Amino acid sequence: MSARELFRKAGVSAKLYREFLQPILLVTLFAPGEQLSAAAALGALYYYVLAHQADFDVCWCKGSVAEVIFKPWLELINSQGCRVLGNNRVVDVIHDDESNKITGIVAMDGSGERTVYDADVVVFAVGVQAMQRIVAFSPALAGRPEFATISNLGTVDVLATRLWLDRRVPLKNPSNVLAGFEPTTGATVFDLNALQDEFADEPGSVFEVDFYHANQLLPLTDDAVIKKVMNEYLTRCESGFEGSKVIDSSVLRFKGAVTLFGPGSHQHMPSTTTSFRNVFMSGDWLQQGPGAHGARGLSQEKAFVTGLLAANAAASSLGLKSQVEVLPVEEDEAHIAAGKSAAQTLRQAARAFGLRSPFL
Repeated sequence: MSARELFRKAGVSAKLYREFLQPILLVTLFAPGEQLSAAAALGALYYYVLAHQADFDVCWCKGSVAEVIFKPWLELINSQGCRVLGNNRVVDVIHDDESNKITGIVAMDGSGERTVYDADVVVFAVGVQAMQRIVAFSPALAGRPEFATISNLGTVDVLATRLWLDRRVPLKNPSNVLAGFEPTTGATVFDLNALQDEFADEPGSVFEVDFYHANQLLPLTDDAVIKKVMNEYLTRCESGFEGSKVIDSSVLRFKGAVTLFGPGSHQHMPSTTTSFRNVFMSGDWLQQGPGAHGARGLSQEKAFVTGLLAANAAASSLGLKSQVEVLPVEEDEAHIAAGKSAAQTLRQAARAFGLRSPFL
């Protein structure tokens, strides 16, 4: 069932849903409750808001992610004799029936030229839409159930804006949730002066405002988006924005950028391993099975952990040792563990008297 249906049956008030649950779901699972799986919503609320409350605090990279994380990572990869091929997309795979392996990857560069790369092992580490396109191009993948069913997964549109203002506008918190302006859209507002070193000494404020489930915003022009962000959102939340001018801005649109965890979507999610002996997958759109250990979250956290699991599986398929230890999720905080124990005791007592919850 949908998250909204579950909350209604559980007796959640309209005010609690409107002022807390809906905004939280929009910025953690990127969609309104009526479009989200109840199981996914409960999982997100449990792991991020309830069981480990410190995990809900946003941690931002102190600088550009490209410069601080990906550039050093790329340099390390190159130092090991590897090559990262940009501007190449996978358009087919070469399958060997006898060995049940993918022995080659067909890639196309920006000029349309195709190149075949021999493959000992393959890890697909892409988003839902990219994986769906790869499967559509490749009969060998489309013929396997775990790949074909990926086409049933949905995605959500995202809009990212960045604004440079002519003066500083202080906010109480550097990270904020923005909701209540569009019925099915949530947003986050980040004060980059406080969060990133490169903007610490800027004379004016630099803000990042990201919108999730931003379907109705994507068709707008850049100017219309920035005007809407300033006049209809920020100035209504903080009076300090009144009179400030935007001296520079950027608007980035990401169609189908993140996974939609809709009702029934779990049955269409594959696991890290596949029916091919040397093919593995990672991403937030994979199942959260018992063997996933730390892959209990969603979005970046789940994609990262499943990537580690896929890397370990790939190494094992080549006769190598696992490269990374994946830690299990931390135990529940003491008060949560006590509450769960009390709830289980009450539930058992109710069942002993023949009572059962009407919504479970």
